[in-house]
Amino acid sequence: MGAEERGRMMYKEVLPFAGMMMIEVILVGGNTLYKSASVQGIINSYVFTFYVFLIGFIFLLPCIFILHRRTRVPPIKFSIAGKIFIRVFS
Repeated sequence: MGAEERGRMMYKEVLPFAGMMMIEVILVGGNTLYKSASVQGIINSYVFTFYVFLIGFIFLLPCIFILHRRTRVPPIKFSIAGKIFIRVFS
């Protein structure tokens, strides 16, 4: 198995799994923080959900730029990511 084949295997099999795991960790962390904040009664659920997804978006955004640096697929530019962000949160 050459280096090129290993690279293809990584993009086809390993990275989607790693991405799903990162998103799951963010959601579990958000749920844990929400439960601890709601027990104390200090937060609105809608505002908290917005902040959890915002932090997850900010955390995952650099991964997009790093991982698509070496692929043939055109990279996601900041303007496109900004339009997606505005579309989702408006």
